[in-house]
Amino acid sequence: MKQARKQTNPDGTSIETFPDGRIVQTTVDGTKLEVFPGGHRVQTNVDGTTIHTAVDGSRIQRNPDGSSLEVRLDGSRLQTVSTLIHKSIVSHGARTSMESPYKCLKMELVFNVIRTVAG
Repeated sequence: MKQARKQTNPDGTSIETFPDGRIVQTTVDGTKLEVFPGGHRVQTNVDGTTIHTAVDGSRIQRNPDGSSLEVRLDGSRLQTVSTLIHKSIVSHGARTSMESPYKCLKMELVFNVIRTVAG
C-alpha cells in the first residue's frame, strides 16, 4: 500500500500528497488547503474560517461566528449574518433576579439573510 509523501519547502510550507489523490498544503501560520481529486478545494484558516471552492468556481465561506458567504456561478452572493440582539438575566421564583440563586444568562441569536443579485 502506498504511503503519503511529504515535502517541506524552505519557507516552512509543507505539502502532503496522499495515495487517494488528495493534496494538503499547510503554511507556517497553520492555514491549510486541501485539494481533492476532481478539483474541489477546502481552505481552513487558523481562525476557523473555511472556504469550500467547487470545480465550477462557486464557493461558500463559513466563519467561526456562524455567518457565511456563498458566491454563485452567476455572480450573485448570499450572505448570512449572525447577530446578537438580546441579552437578559432571567429569574426563577418570586425573588428578583439579583436575589435569585437560579438566575441564568439568556442569549438569543437571530440570523439575517442579505441577498445581493448580480446586475
